[in-house]
Amino acid sequence: MEGFLAHLVASGALTREVARQDADRVNTDDLNIVEFGFARNVGVQSRNFALDDVRRVASARGEGHPMLVGGEVDWDVVEEVRVAAAIAQEEAVVDRGSKATARAHRIAAFRAFDKGDTRTTVSEWRAQPEEPRGSTEPAMVAMALADLGDDAAGRYDAALRSFQPAEADAVLARLRLRQGRLDEATRALESVFAELRRNGWPLARLVKAALSDAQEIASRAPPLADRLYAALAEPFAVRVFDAAREDMAFAVALRTRGPACVTAASVFEPDVPWTIDFLRARNDCYRVTHDPRAGAAERDLRAFLANTPAEFAAGFAP
Repeated sequence: MEGFLAHLVASGALTREVARQDADRVNTDDLNIVEFGFARNVGVQSRNFALDDVRRVASARGEGHPMLVGGEVDWDVVEEVRVAAAIAQEEAVVDRGSKATARAHRIAAFRAFDKGDTRTTVSEWRAQPEEPRGSTEPAMVAMALADLGDDAAGRYDAALRSFQPAEADAVLARLRLRQGRLDEATRALESVFAELRRNGWPLARLVKAALSDAQEIASRAPPLADRLYAALAEPFAVRVFDAAREDMAFAVALRTRGPACVTAASVFEPDVPWTIDFLRARNDCYRVTHDPRAGAAERDLRAFLANTPAEFAAGFAP
């Protein structure tokens, strides 16, 4: 129940009050206030609306909890699960605080994980007695342990695999990578990416970790790059993480020393990313493989370099 209520923003009473205050602003087909307001905020850091603002107003008005009938809720646990879920999904979150020492250690563990400090994540978690709750906490704790090469990460494999197999394999891949067992890590990543072609809902942080691990393995062990590229070549379900997948597929393909880089680069044609790293890699790929687009790739690279602004100090050399 606490996990479910962690997603509560406010009770219906606040919704009715918002509707009452905005009674003269009716959304219609020819005056679509909601759509217009949404479009104005796409891609910008909005300062006039955030879910935490709604939660704060609801709490101040006594409308932050639902009406309970015949039961009790541990609101400290609700808040903890909410913080963990937000951090795992890379969302901004405000912790309301608690006097419970054990809970403070758990929140500190989540915040350390958010910063990429896995050593502190593990030490803070071990400073309290609880086991990870729900689906999010085991994923974070297991990934932190895996990042340290600690086999204790395997304790959470069954729990993760029963809910999201891709998360379990992402943890296993990181563990084997840190232990230097690159072939096993590659096998786990192949499972991650195969599952993502069926299910696009694993935690974003673990998917990003798996993509990063694929690049590291391809760099350290080029003979494994072909397998990793094959696993990344196909889109994931509902095109989730598609841009990141395409970028990483190209980076991995460059390590295959074969025509895979041409296939991976072709995904971006003709309006390729206008960055020096991509243009250089594309140019090298097409040149080495004698692709017909090698000339165009070289001209693009030269154009980019020719139009790169010079450093101010360079014009005043003694």
